[in-house]
Amino acid sequence: MSVFVLLVLVVLVAAVLAGTTSAQEEVETVLWQFQREDGQFLSGQALQDALGPLTVEQGTIVRFRWEPYGFAHGLFQVTNQNDFDNCNLVGTELVARSTRGDYNATLDPGTYFFVGGVGSNCETGMKVRVTVLEQGETVPPTVMTTTPIPAIESDLAKVVVVDWEYNVPKPDVEANQDDIIQFRWSGSISSSVRRVTQENYEACNFNNPLEIVSESTTSNVVNVTGLDVGRHYFISAEITHCSSAHMSVAVNIVPRLIRYWITLYPSDVSSTTDSSVSLTLTGYDSELRVWTSPATIVNEATTGSGDSVALDISAEEAHTFEIVARDVGTPIAVRMSAVPGSGFAPSRVRVRARAEDLDDGDARESKTFTCSRPEGGDVDGVSAINCIVPADGSTSTPPPTSTNTTQQERDCECFRQLLAHHPSQRVLACSKDGCFATVDDGTAGWSTLPAIRSLIGTGTDSRLFAVSPTNATLASIDGGLTWQEVTETSTIATPATVFSDPLFEGSGDTPLDRHVQTSSSAAADWGITRKGVLVNTAGTWAFRALWSCTCDGSCGLKCDQPLF
Repeated sequence: MSVFVLLVLVVLVAAVLAGTTSAQEEVETVLWQFQREDGQFLSGQALQDALGPLTVEQGTIVRFRWEPYGFAHGLFQVTNQNDFDNCNLVGTELVARSTRGDYNATLDPGTYFFVGGVGSNCETGMKVRVTVLEQGETVPPTVMTTTPIPAIESDLAKVVVVDWEYNVPKPDVEANQDDIIQFRWSGSISSSVRRVTQENYEACNFNNPLEIVSESTTSNVVNVTGLDVGRHYFISAEITHCSSAHMSVAVNIVPRLIRYWITLYPSDVSSTTDSSVSLTLTGYDSELRVWTSPATIVNEATTGSGDSVALDISAEEAHTFEIVARDVGTPIAVRMSAVPGSGFAPSRVRVRARAEDLDDGDARESKTFTCSRPEGGDVDGVSAINCIVPADGSTSTPPPTSTNTTQQERDCECFRQLLAHHPSQRVLACSKDGCFATVDDGTAGWSTLPAIRSLIGTGTDSRLFAVSPTNATLASIDGGLTWQEVTETSTIATPATVFSDPLFEGSGDTPLDRHVQTSSSAAADWGITRKGVLVNTAGTWAFRALWSCTCDGSCGLKCDQPLF
């Protein structure tokens, strides 16, 4: 079983005003210190990943800042990659040793190298490479076609037309936040548009509407903007229009499109490739709703003539691409796929939302995820790469080991659970020795979940529910990385599998059907037996962890309840 060390890496990416910069200038802030915004201390490769590399457009101010927190730092600009790699302080000292620093760099197009200028700061990971692009030159975008109507504030928005014709069936509409919902109708029959509650929509009740969008008229073009994320309901207020003439429609608003900068870090087995790499993001918003973005091609650009051009993904150095994708909020997982044999094998991926596409005050940190490839290999001609944040910020933990109790005592305390949490792409297992988490097919090893003692299941709202050691009910929106105490659960859509009937499963090398769950990618089945936790990726069951007791039922099949 392969075990990888996964790290949670964060970096401040909010554009803020610094010094004498004007409101029109974009600022890229670099937090030039070991202590990050969340209070965590990073060093080595983790710190270097958090700092960069950065890619900015000409005219962007790169602001290096650090605050007093017990360490002094300096800023040094070296002249080439070799001095950068080897921390040779040959170049220009920009800021001398100080416990507080604030330096604005306005750079011409090119590549620049900055390192810590105090003591061993550079060797400890305080270094960043900055690439400045020409005005108008960007990292490869996914181009969106928009309708040129002045009411559209975002260049990523579009017009979604609702054909509001009399007696024409209207399917549900899905649109992005910031899109314009445009109702169009013409003819001899007068119609109107009112936004109503779900209850009134289902009853075709147009009294007490939430909003009168349009009064009755025989033709009109009406734009509806500013709808919040969620479902909205519209009907016509004319008698029998809603009930008999299909004059009603439900509109589902999903989060807006924003630009992300995706940095791919090569691994030792990577090969340079221009094969298409598809990426999806999973995350949660401020209201704890879980979102997954539709798949987006990372390494593809669109020319002025509309043709698509494949771009190389380097095997020699980290490379940054720009994509347009759904705003999933705080990322918790990245899934990528490529053509088998393409040589695409990243070690890490960093996700950074473009600050100018976010609401004012939304200062989001970037996140870096460690990647692994499912051990089962390629599925249906697709090579999958899973990049998941671990439960702890440091290391993976081996499966449970035996305790100091006797074999009979361990058998009497037999308790096992399994849950594949699809939104976070994580798999969780619990025993009397604690709860543990792994990624999709288990190749990334196991991380401990000390906050919980048993699992409840996944709710219809995608939250993960569990029980704490003090019997409190806990909820998690990120697959068990963080927990919040709640008074009740939502409806449980996928309950945790609880192991039972150890005498009826034969050798214990193959789980019973009732003890099997399917992973989020549908590429692996997971199961539990009295011996351990197994995964099936290619038609064969293989152990990913062994329990610390055999659970052979010697104490009367007490395998369906946690004993504490």
